[in-house]
Amino acid sequence: MNIVMLRGNVGQDAEIRTTNGGDKVANVRLATSEKWTDKQGEARERTDWHTIVAWGWLADLVDERVRQGTELFVRGSIQVRAFEHQGQKRTAVEVKAVELAVIERRDSGHQAATRRGGERQAPDAGSGDDRRAPSGSSPGRRW
Repeated sequence: MNIVMLRGNVGQDAEIRTTNGGDKVANVRLATSEKWTDKQGEARERTDWHTIVAWGWLADLVDERVRQGTELFVRGSIQVRAFEHQGQKRTAVEVKAVELAVIERRDSGHQAATRRGGERQAPDAGSGDDRRAPSGSSPGRRW
């Protein structure tokens, strides 16, 4: 089973492009942080950077809604691809997104949307849908 779930902040505006075959793709750099206290009582923090790849409708969501600083929830799978750059063989580890959710603060006054597997889903303001983002998260909605 290859399932990845990440929640973090976008480090820079996404790179959006269209392939020769006409498919839209978005590459997003997502930072996730972990905080802990070591044995000496010192506060520690580590930030990891992940490349998220979104295709089709998910790329549209990224193009419309995601900017540097946006908080995202991503569900997908790890993919490894080999390529050559300036004559050297390289390997890239990426997360192929199957679900994206823009996490917005309650006080932002904006309604968020997500896309899963190519379907757009947006909460209806009167729907009573009050599902939350993944457990342990700050106020926001999961769509």
